[in-house]
Amino acid sequence: MDPIFETVPGGRYECAYAPDTRNTAVKGLTSPIAQAMLGGAAGGLIGNQFGSHSGQDIATGVGAAAGVAAGAWNARRMEDNRYQQCQQQRRTLGY
Repeated sequence: MDPIFETVPGGRYECAYAPDTRNTAVKGLTSPIAQAMLGGAAGGLIGNQFGSHSGQDIATGVGAAAGVAAGAWNARRMEDNRYQQCQQQRRTLGY
């Protein structure tokens, strides 16, 4: 183990590398890449409903970009929630 992490008991390292017990489908759909792809696809579909001709193309692109950003934000939020749950569990168990 890296000596830097040994000197920080209960630090982010222990929870960041805790085993992920979620099923494979959930892990795949909640990964940052999958969240960004799903967000981009949804944003593109929604953006495509607005405008006409070149305006519709622009709206589709803006919607896709916004969807990718929202998906990436959501993935970070989910990761932080998992970290907080791990820390809470470690406090409850007395680690």
